Amino acid sequence: MSEALAEPRRDIDAILASIRAELGTVEPPAAQADRRALSVVRVESLDEGDEVFPSERKQFALEDFEGMDELAFLRAAYRAVLGRDIDESGLSHYLPVLREGHTGPADVLRSLRASPEGQARGVQIADLDGRSRYGRIKSLPIIGGILVRLKPYLSLPHGQRRLQRRIASSDRRQREVVTAVNTSLSSVRRSLQKLEQRVIEAEQAADQAHALTQEVIDSRDNAVSELTSARRQLVEQQRQLTTFIDSARGALPAASLQAPLLQSAEDASLDSLYVAFENRFRGSTDLISQRLRRYLDLTRETPPVAAGGTVLDIGCGRGEWLALLRDANVIARGIDLNGAMAAEARGRGLDARQGDAIAHLRGLEEGSLAAVTGFHIVEHLAFRDLVALFDAAYAALAPEGFALFETPNPENLVVGACTFHYDPTHNKPLPPNFLRFIAETRGFSDVRVIRRDEDCRLDQPESGFAPAELNDWFRQPADYAIYARKPRLDAAS
Repeated sequence: MSEALAEPRRDIDAILASIRAELGTVEPPAAQADRRALSVVRVESLDEGDEVFPSERKQFALEDFEGMDELAFLRAAYRAVLGRDIDESGLSHYLPVLREGHTGPADVLRSLRASPEGQARGVQIADLDGRSRYGRIKSLPIIGGILVRLKPYLSLPHGQRRLQRRIASSDRRQREVVTAVNTSLSSVRRSLQKLEQRVIEAEQAADQAHALTQEVIDSRDNAVSELTSARRQLVEQQRQLTTFIDSARGALPAASLQAPLLQSAEDASLDSLYVAFENRFRGSTDLISQRLRRYLDLTRETPPVAAGGTVLDIGCGRGEWLALLRDANVIARGIDLNGAMAAEARGRGLDARQGDAIAHLRGLEEGSLAAVTGFHIVEHLAFRDLVALFDAAYAALAPEGFALFETPNPENLVVGACTFHYDPTHNKPLPPNFLRFIAETRGFSDVRVIRRDEDCRLDQPESGFAPAELNDWFRQPADYAIYARKPRLDAAS
């Protein structure tokens, strides 16, 4: 009995020795050798399973799942057997055991088909049951042992075909990667070409802008040079005029009738200088217009103004307030001692004339004006002229008409101690309560101090000024206005 068992063992050993000798003489296939020389790039995101394993397909062969790596196989198996993508739990369960060799693709397919999802789907896989029969045969005592030892060698042709299919699949996927990369490179190349063209256009536009800027700079320099030259000429002419006036005054007798004319000519020679001073220290016309806009509503709401009465702006300057009134459809005209200022206002299409404001007011018919306004005028006047201005304005105003005079605010210590004195024609700062006193004693009523915008609402109390600390004297508005109304006839009587 032992001899009978030994004989098959010698036959098996001889078969194995023959197989080993034959395997030693087998050269690797050319395709496989070439493949070893290539660098394989695995791109798992390129997956063709959606086309090979559509959800409506129910018949498969075991060889359909060969030639794939473990991850691709699991994705294909789930799509074929269960009709869906693999989930995280299935991936974490099957992928490690497949890679470690503890189970094979056929076992995974049988497991999936035996699940409730697999049974409900009813997919058929040819040759899968044959693999199951092999599992039962290899469990036999003697034949199973022989079959297990021979299986690696008997399956060499099949394994070679499977390897070739995997190589072909990898080659196909590599070609797809190369195609995708080439497509992306072409797109990038086109984008770079467009970007390069835009850069060239931007550089050309920058060059044009630079050239234009240089032209503007040159024009500006030329204009500045011409303006500087004109200013020098104007200064020289003013000096010559002053010299001429001094010579004429010395040649004429003291009581000559020509003396007032010489004084007028001397004053006019300084008008253009004061215009330049206003432009630098007072601010632009747009800035001044923005500051004066707060007085528009209370002006339009005054009954004589609303009825079509005239507003007279004394010391109208460049005409900022007159322009605001014109745009608000309020009838207004202005007067200014400075002929250059009045000419500038007329150049803007405004009704402005040169003359003395107090004399002009005294020459008007009593009650002919709806309002008298003046901005940064009263601080130029001596005390006698200030009182005369309030009296002349009162006489020229219609009942319920008002006078409004804005002036620098000495409650702001920076204004009172510094900026007020920029203007050499200023007489002295006028505190708000002093102007209130003058207005009330000259017959006006409803006198109020307008320090802030909310003070322009006549139905509201004044904001006032009650300093609690030293810094409050630096926080006050730079300007304030005194508002005074001429009483109604019944109130005046």
